[in-house]
Amino acid sequence: MWSLLSDPREGKALKPGTISDVAFGIRDLCAWMVETHRHSFSDLDGDASEEFVEYLGSQRAPEGGDESDEGQMLYYKALRPLKVWVHLWNQADALRDAGIPAPPEAPLSGQSARRRALQITGDPNYAGFQPLPDEVALPIMEAAQRFIGVPAEDLLRLRNACRTEHARCVRVGLLPLAARKMVNRVAKEFEFSVIPGDRESWFVMPKQREGRDFGYLFVVNRLLSDLRAAGVIVLQSHTGMRINEICGILGGTNDDTGLPACISSRRSKTGLNELFYVNGTLAKTVETPVAEEWLLGSRPVGSASVPPPVRAISVLERLCAPLRDANVTTLIVGAANGGGSFTLGAEGDGMLPSVPALRRTQRDFVEKHVDLSGLPDANQWQENLAGYRDSRGTCLKTHQWRSTFASYVVGVDRRMTAAVAQHFRHLSLAMTEQGYIRNRPELREELDAARAQKTAKFFWSAARGDAPTTGEFSYVVDEHRGEVEAVTEGKSVREAIGALATWCTENDLRLWFSAPGKCFIEHSPPDALCHKVAGTSRWTNHEPNYAASDPNTCASCKCFAVDGEHVEFWRNRYVENQKAWKWAVASGCERDFRVAKARADQSAAILQRLQEPIPTLEIDHATTA
Repeated sequence: MWSLLSDPREGKALKPGTISDVAFGIRDLCAWMVETHRHSFSDLDGDASEEFVEYLGSQRAPEGGDESDEGQMLYYKALRPLKVWVHLWNQADALRDAGIPAPPEAPLSGQSARRRALQITGDPNYAGFQPLPDEVALPIMEAAQRFIGVPAEDLLRLRNACRTEHARCVRVGLLPLAARKMVNRVAKEFEFSVIPGDRESWFVMPKQREGRDFGYLFVVNRLLSDLRAAGVIVLQSHTGMRINEICGILGGTNDDTGLPACISSRRSKTGLNELFYVNGTLAKTVETPVAEEWLLGSRPVGSASVPPPVRAISVLERLCAPLRDANVTTLIVGAANGGGSFTLGAEGDGMLPSVPALRRTQRDFVEKHVDLSGLPDANQWQENLAGYRDSRGTCLKTHQWRSTFASYVVGVDRRMTAAVAQHFRHLSLAMTEQGYIRNRPELREELDAARAQKTAKFFWSAARGDAPTTGEFSYVVDEHRGEVEAVTEGKSVREAIGALATWCTENDLRLWFSAPGKCFIEHSPPDALCHKVAGTSRWTNHEPNYAASDPNTCASCKCFAVDGEHVEFWRNRYVENQKAWKWAVASGCERDFRVAKARADQSAAILQRLQEPIPTLEIDHATTA
């Protein structure tokens, strides 16, 4: 412990605040060493670390305990001593310099203590670092994104109307009680908008009992608190920012751009896209807080579309600006009086944001605005959905958003709404173009874990024959079918996915996701056609050459596979190109549209191999002409 504080050989010095965790880890590791008759750190070789992992995995609580509590206890009970073991290896030279025997080799097969602790936990229901199930995450994300749209404009307009009326009442000398009655009347009579596509207004003021007219102002306060929660949910789920990092963003407006002062924009390296960043403070992984920026989103140059996180920050700025003063300058403010100051509060009524309060209001938002009542007990991966259904989403843990974000950056889910899917496609492309992940090792680890998890699910489904697979790489899936069955034999779905994720990592079978299909470049880098086309083919490639990738190239590549997740892409591609070809035939200009015909034929062939029907087209020649 002394060497970690004064002579760290790898990474930063141990912070005093984490000494207790290290002490607990030393206690647990030393107790196991005594039990197994290991009397020196030199006895802690790689095999011993694997034995210790097995020991930790056997330390589950008795049946009948709370699953989430058990998972949390097991995770931290495993993580602390495993981190100590890794520290011992990292500090081996310092120990030897002090005359203390040191471990002879790296522990845990080179994996991180965090990853092995998660494997030991073996329970996807433990929310410590696991993403939210898609069936839970997507409805929440879509509800939050919807709430910062038309509802946000309504609520900010209503808040302004209430403040204007309150100021008028004060000006004419009305007593506070009479003034509040007038403000409540404004809230009661406010007409909420109808969101495009809906038939009724998105909210109707609940009727109050006679003599209880002050309840309308309370409803407005709660809705404004929900708006703040929705904005924070969009930021966390769409950017991967931690909630404490969001609390560190400063407020204010840039008069030149009209955007919040914390947002900056610049062209991408290709010059084709406009990238938006938010400036804040990073405190979690550094010794002292430092200025940092996070990528918010991307749009084509000249487009008027606004990435959801940019919209969220703009809404939060307008919501919280009236309550700030010289002492509270953060983008998000806390509201005194149970949220009452959101409506009628004056400058200085806002408080510094509270992380526990923001977590609580997120759960309140989900409970009130997201319907999870139709969820089954579990999904196809045996992820527990009953807890979210029965608690109406109040079991949500906000740190799950970071790993959920990583999962969707890796691969867009076909159940996403168009707006959410578009955001993640643009964001993923921008991250690739700008090398955004390169300087963020912690986020890179999240993305690697998400890729391994998604790859494991792909192999599980393919090996079981749950869905047809096509593409040049599909034969490799067949070749590995026996290995997959051996790895998963006798295991539950959850255990099988965990085992397969490790197997995929060890065999370099983690895939890259795209709209057309899945790329297994790590299996055989020289076979990647995109690199051959670009002249960049070499064994060290572990990522596609996106500049040279297109559906035609990918579909002919030995590293490419397609399954049911990509049906929509190939169906849309068929429809678009077949329409163009039919119009060309009707117009007598087939020669100019041979590429469209080839693309339509290729798309149709892939759909047939996936056992999907080919769309029937009716062409309106007058329209297409």
